[in-house]
Amino acid sequence: MAHGKGIEWLEMTTTKTKHMKTIILTIVLLIITFLGYTQSGKLENKWYSTAEVEFIFPNNFSYNYGTERGGTDDELSPSGFLLKSFGAQYTYNYIFFSKLSIGALAGIQTLSYPRDFFMVKAGVILKYFFVSRDNVYVYALHSNIFSLDKSQFKKGGSLRLGIGLPVFKRDNFNITTNIFAEHMYLDLDAAEPIYDYENEEPDALTVKGVLGISFGIQF
Repeated sequence: MAHGKGIEWLEMTTTKTKHMKTIILTIVLLIITFLGYTQSGKLENKWYSTAEVEFIFPNNFSYNYGTERGGTDDELSPSGFLLKSFGAQYTYNYIFFSKLSIGALAGIQTLSYPRDFFMVKAGVILKYFFVSRDNVYVYALHSNIFSLDKSQFKKGGSLRLGIGLPVFKRDNFNITTNIFAEHMYLDLDAAEPIYDYENEEPDALTVKGVLGISFGIQF
């Protein structure tokens, strides 16, 4: 039994290490991209990019699963420090009508409760700038979520609403911060059970009441 637990711990540690290496590699690539753009100066046309790192505080989880007695929907509340999700994303945007922009995004995100999830995201973001693209803005973001490991989850989606503002401006880039709320859904059909109950058949995990903050570069 102890030997089995040791193997399980080793597998979990190896998986987490791979995920951390992926996150670090993505951040490095985003920094390299940023440095390449700053060498040629800030874009004066209608295209711009952003690269961000995210710290996310989910506080309400709804886990739906089936048993031999029927379906069950449990409300889960994590204990302790609520920083249970990290992410990074890149967007490429086109600005129109002076104050609106639409862009494509790609990113990654982790979730450590109710068990470890690693997600790849792709979607679209819509921003409204109150004055210009160098000032305060509000945005809506929708992303489709994918898993590289189908035992974690099948697919999913998220909707995010937020507000962003520049905290440091330069001629060829801005440092920005964003505060946002998010609603996330993961399809757990055929995924590993969360409780490991007998006859437990996972259906879905909904993450509600998500608040987050991100720091990024707009260039």
